[in-house]
Amino acid sequence: IVATSDSSYLFTNQPVWRVDAQGHPKFVTNILTKHLEGVITLTNDPARWGPWAGRIITGDESTVPQPLIYAIGTNGTVSFFALGIHPEDFDIIPPNQNLYACDHDLPNPLGGPSGAILKFPASYFTNNVGDLLITDAGEVVPPAKLFIVHWNAATTNFMIQSISYIRPDGAPGDFEHVTFAPIDIPYLPQ
Repeated sequence: IVATSDSSYLFTNQPVWRVDAQGHPKFVTNILTKHLEGVITLTNDPARWGPWAGRIITGDESTVPQPLIYAIGTNGTVSFFALGIHPEDFDIIPPNQNLYACDHDLPNPLGGPSGAILKFPASYFTNNVGDLLITDAGEVVPPAKLFIVHWNAATTNFMIQSISYIRPDGAPGDFEHVTFAPIDIPYLPQ
């Protein structure tokens, strides 16, 4: 699944595509918004995902007056959700994997270019394996945040836990993409 946007940040149709194993794209739908970032598909499990079950999920961190998360059905219909999250990335939390994030503006304590790869240990996510992690880059509203999201079937709403990222010097941090990995690397100045 691919969510595409141009660099103009104009309120226009932003296409979503399904690409097969041979690399052939098939148009799914357009979303009238400024910018799509991050995309994931969720299992068709209403008890775990509620209204997002079996849908493609993407989002626009820059939508005004509030950021939106879009859920796209198999027939291309689009529903939107305002959860107060400026979405950058979407990941399912795997077991026993660290999360790595790039803070491209973090001052380098050793001198040289700014930037670092940060590690969030797997222990941060032990109780949330299988939940959805939505990354907020902190570009729109600092600081960067990680949101752990799952559906509560009993209360029929999304349960959201957030982790804010503040740099060691107290400044608000920012992320430009994150990924889980079954490796262990330390803090890495770039």
